[in-house]
Amino acid sequence: MDPERAKELPQSVKKFYKGEPLALGVTQILLGVLTIMFGVVLNVGYYYGYHFPYVILMTPHWTGALYIISGSLSVAAARNPKPPLVKGMLGMNVVSTVAAGYHTWDYGGLSALQHSGVLHQHLCFCLWVQGCLQ
Repeated sequence: MDPERAKELPQSVKKFYKGEPLALGVTQILLGVLTIMFGVVLNVGYYYGYHFPYVILMTPHWTGALYIISGSLSVAAARNPKPPLVKGMLGMNVVSTVAAGYHTWDYGGLSALQHSGVLHQHLCFCLWVQGCLQ
């Protein structure tokens, strides 16, 4: 942003740009693409008999799509910071954060519980959901 234009911007917009939404958006888009690619690799394992709960629920695919949408909104808001676009970006970032929390729990938490009955119950629930969706 050129210095002349920066002087005439409101304080809230200056504070918004201080958070570097363009860098955030690009990072989110790349993470979304990598997450979806990781999901494709896990789907190959599913067909060879490795039935992971997060593959059955397609967690990498929908969380990756959320990251891409959130990143695209961040890039758009960085280029043209209109209030509705910035509010949409912030709301989508909250949704992506919740999805990332679930994603982390789904990958890491279930791996730690694989030798307990909790994993078996979760897997049975996932298979039940899959059966209901078909």
